[in-house]
Amino acid sequence: MKSRLRAFQERAENAGWRIKMIPFHDPDKVLRVEASWIGWISLLAVLGFVAGVLITINSTAARFASEYGLPGEHGMALAIGSWMMAMFSIVLDRFIKTRGWKLVDARCVDRELQSAQRNEWYWRVVCEFSIDGKNYRVTPLIHEMFACSSQTSAVEFLAKRVRGDAGCRLLVNPKNPLQTKLIK
Repeated sequence: MKSRLRAFQERAENAGWRIKMIPFHDPDKVLRVEASWIGWISLLAVLGFVAGVLITINSTAARFASEYGLPGEHGMALAIGSWMMAMFSIVLDRFIKTRGWKLVDARCVDRELQSAQRNEWYWRVVCEFSIDGKNYRVTPLIHEMFACSSQTSAVEFLAKRVRGDAGCRLLVNPKNPLQTKLIK
């Protein structure tokens, strides 16, 4: 039996979309963010960035930092280093999560472009593929696309991933073939 919270999550995820997401997780369980050690590194990096900026622009924070052995002029170095650590942890997290996934050829059978706000455009696609003799129909994640700034750039973005013959490539989780990512 699906919980009311899970039903709400599905309604929110699919609101305004013609193409509904095909879930790759247990549809009866509530969606939640899974914490990992990389997530904690990212959190520390964000805190380091904020501290570095505060040390750089605030004299009181600079005096406080210098009492603990960090001269105020190093605040910007702390901010930049922390920002770089956060970016690296995002890339590392994506690499670790998709390690061991299979690269498969697929066919894009449907696509929908939607404008969330004035200058934010998002895609949702439906792809079909076969793996280990079984056919699957999925709505792959498109992580590289946070939002395109125009309809033209959104069309160009998808054109790099879906060929004119509707062929595309997916990374497929072999443990759960419904969990996929659309890639170049």
